[in-house]
Amino acid sequence: MAIKNPHVESIGLRGGKAMAISSVICFVGKNVIQRQRPDAAATPFNFAAPFSKSKYTSFPSAHSTIAFTLATALAMEFPDQKWVAPVAYSIASLTALSRVYNNRHWASDILVGAALGHFVTKAVYNRGVKRHRPAKTFM
Repeated sequence: MAIKNPHVESIGLRGGKAMAISSVICFVGKNVIQRQRPDAAATPFNFAAPFSKSKYTSFPSAHSTIAFTLATALAMEFPDQKWVAPVAYSIASLTALSRVYNNRHWASDILVGAALGHFVTKAVYNRGVKRHRPAKTFM
C-alpha cells in the first residue's frame, strides 16, 4: 500500500515543503525582478519596476524551479537506486532547455531556477535528516 511506504510519505512531506518554499521564492522573485521574456524583447536587459508589469515574468524560470525541486527530491529519497538521479536530472534539464528553445526564457532564467529548486530541496532534506538524527549515547 502506498500510504505505508516511507518514501512516499517523505516525498509528500519533504518534497511538498521544498516545492512550496521554492515556488514562493520563485514567484516573489519574478514580481520583484520583472525581466521581460525573450519572445517580447531583443535583449535580456529589459526590466521593469518591481510589481509593475504582469508580462515581465521571465526571471527565474518556474518550470526549471519545479522540475529541479522534484528531481532533487527523488535523487535524495532514493540514493541507493543509481538510475534515479540521472533520469530525474535529465528530465529536469530537458524541461529547462525546452523553455530556452521555445524562446520563453533566457539561459540565466533557467540556471537560476534550477539552482533555486535544487538548493532549497537539499536544504529541506538536510534539515530533516539533522532533526531526526538518533540521540548520542555514552556507551
